Amino acid sequence: MTELHTAYVYALAHLANLGERSALKLKRLFATYDDWLAKAPSDRRAKIEEAIGARYATRVATNWDDLIEQALKELRRHQSENISVLTIDDACYPRLLRTIPDPPLVLFVRGSVDSLTQSMNLAVVGTRDSTPRGEEVAKGIDTAAHRGALDADARTVAVFGTPLNKIYPAENKTLAEEILRANGSWVSEIPLLRRPNRNSFVQRDRIQSGISIAVIPVQTDVQGGTMHTVEFAERQNRLIFCPRPLNGQQHNKQYAGIAALIDSKRAIPFQSEDYATVLDRLRAHSDILERSAKGKPSQPPTPTRPGRPPVPSRNRQPSASPQETAVQDKVIQQLMETFDSLGLSDNQDTFDAAIGIIRKKLYGRRRSTPKPGLKPVEDSNLQIFKARLSKPIDQTVFTQKWRERSGGIEVRFRIKGTDLTAIHTRTLWDPSSSPGSEGFFNVLQMALHDVARDCTVVDCEEVTNVNA
Repeated sequence: MTELHTAYVYALAHLANLGERSALKLKRLFATYDDWLAKAPSDRRAKIEEAIGARYATRVATNWDDLIEQALKELRRHQSENISVLTIDDACYPRLLRTIPDPPLVLFVRGSVDSLTQSMNLAVVGTRDSTPRGEEVAKGIDTAAHRGALDADARTVAVFGTPLNKIYPAENKTLAEEILRANGSWVSEIPLLRRPNRNSFVQRDRIQSGISIAVIPVQTDVQGGTMHTVEFAERQNRLIFCPRPLNGQQHNKQYAGIAALIDSKRAIPFQSEDYATVLDRLRAHSDILERSAKGKPSQPPTPTRPGRPPVPSRNRQPSASPQETAVQDKVIQQLMETFDSLGLSDNQDTFDAAIGIIRKKLYGRRRSTPKPGLKPVEDSNLQIFKARLSKPIDQTVFTQKWRERSGGIEVRFRIKGTDLTAIHTRTLWDPSSSPGSEGFFNVLQMALHDVARDCTVVDCEEVTNVNA
């Protein structure tokens, strides 16, 4: 790409008074500076208002000659400090990163640019408050991962949440220099002379997963920065592997998040004897991602809320073993090739319709086998049951206990604090039934007691006449 084009993209990203998503929308609208200049100011403003709204369009800078000049100066400053500037249009911009919902328009790289694209990258992440065994290696899992790669003579990439002239934490300066000497790289989306904001490290996490095929959380609590990376990985269709906790350490808080990821089937557990199978699955998934990345631009960004874990899919099937999940990836790869040959991968609506027809022809309508005493859920005459509990409980754990108690009957639950909401059919509701009849209310009480013996329904009401 020309220096002028790089300056244009840099100006959109960092000088034009635009937020990240707005800048990305305008880049898609005006791909080059020539496209920008080709429109009369009134036509350009109309298109900008259509893309990002009239309220934000008024903030877009209009002095583009000055912006381009300023961008060129700042780009030369980066070059003087041996920092490569990659725009989203550059051939050496990471292919996988380009396909995520909200790719950075500009990346700043010190060190080997090839390290971002010429290997099968994995993101190893975890808490800085690691267990004593982790601290024998280094302070924090991320640091230990870099050190492990260097000890194995492998290249490693450090993704910064700061400009590349600000190493954080400062104690890692020696390690950072070793990464460069080993032909690795530092990466950031924040230019020099800019201050990171409160969200910079969260946004950094989407780059970590975005340049990788898989994310491997090693140690983490149920909340924190590591979980942000996991959530981004899920949105980006990256694999998630978790090492099983070592004996005697599985109850430490640093493993609470790992246990939750494994138990909810959001992550694939593995041990040292599974390495060969894990590598096979990584290669298969790499092929899938690369095929998807070829010739496909990234989709318009959507708002993300990394602090809130996504709801696990009901249809996500657990993997009994790494061997079985490797087979699944091979099947998916073959399906992808078939979809491409039929043109189904070019239109999501057509794809969804085709999958729906195939599922119906193969399996018919999905039914569950109810436990004796409970009637199956039907699609009509839905009702809402609301209750106030005596104490807050975990929704995921409760839903699992409900399924065990009810024999797999699907009732949609939402628990917020002590408020529980259930959507079900009228045929399930039987508050007058005897304790032995196992009607809806009694099964609900038993499931609550399975979660916490002292949890019960304090008050409840039924809201009727809900359409299916």
